[in-house]
Amino acid sequence: MSAFRRAHGYKPRHSGRGEQVSRVLFVARLNGTTIFEVPRPTPLIHGSGSAHVVSLGPMQARFVVGAKGRYHVAIRYSPYWRALPGCVSESSGGDITLTARKPGTIELDFQLGLRQFLDVLDQSAGTRCFSSR
Repeated sequence: MSAFRRAHGYKPRHSGRGEQVSRVLFVARLNGTTIFEVPRPTPLIHGSGSAHVVSLGPMQARFVVGAKGRYHVAIRYSPYWRALPGCVSESSGGDITLTARKPGTIELDFQLGLRQFLDVLDQSAGTRCFSSR
């Protein structure tokens, strides 16, 4: 481990079985929030075209995609996620596969209520598409 990393709080994390899980580097603490650097980060969204995150919250995310097509979103899938406009389905790894019908802004919202619960029961598993609120 380099002297820089030791001096700046570089801490390997372990799973308990001896293998290394991840390494994080402390960067700063601002207003009660701790910021870490993650080595080799992966994008939250990637796929058919360019894509970037506009906003991200616990129950919503907003993306801009550069082309129609499929995108992998590194958020755990639930049938209560909906994409406006677009389609959501579960990837083989359990994350969200987002299908965009055209380039532009897509809002991903987590909607949990009686109506959504009944809709999930009424629909078979698979791709769920939405066009408007």
